[in-house]
Amino acid sequence: MNPAQSTHRSLVDAYFATRPNLATPKPSLAVFFLASSGSGKTTIRKAIVDQFGATYTCNDEVRKLMDHPKDNSAAGVELKSVVADVWRKIMTETPNHFVVFDNDISHYYMHADSYWKVAERENVPVFVIEIDLPRQTLETRIKQRGRHDTDIVLGLLDNQVAKRAVARQDIAADFKVTTDNDLPQLLEALRQKIEAIPVAVR
Repeated sequence: MNPAQSTHRSLVDAYFATRPNLATPKPSLAVFFLASSGSGKTTIRKAIVDQFGATYTCNDEVRKLMDHPKDNSAAGVELKSVVADVWRKIMTETPNHFVVFDNDISHYYMHADSYWKVAERENVPVFVIEIDLPRQTLETRIKQRGRHDTDIVLGLLDNQVAKRAVARQDIAADFKVTTDNDLPQLLEALRQKIEAIPVAVR
């Protein structure tokens, strides 16, 4: 095992160990977002995890974990591969198969190793949330977060919006969020989706 592989395994194990609700039996369901930066993905993810006992992955959290080593040992490790292996570990080693992916799938869904394509191949039921907020709202929220990468994220915003527009031609959203007031209706739609999952899939 080379250093990158060793680091990859360590990152997977470390992130997996911090996932919530792993001991709670839940049916197979992958929740995906079509949503730009600043749209409120994390707020919605927290509500789903709290209300339904789901677990989750978050690209930003894994990215921070990868940036932590001082010896550059994460060089050559792919973020999406770490998240994919954490998901695989959740599905094979825990009874909780209800996973929320706190990231935007718009830019990579078409690739064979994307979370979207894996769910399709493995017959994992999915629930897609599209968040469609005005660009000015997104820009304001990004600035309010006060992160060190604000200028970079703002520079990528138009590209994210364009990719989401392309993705929604291929991916039908189960629920479209257009205002913060939509959360109760979203959670109700998700509850109905969970109840509709066949017992054999659970």
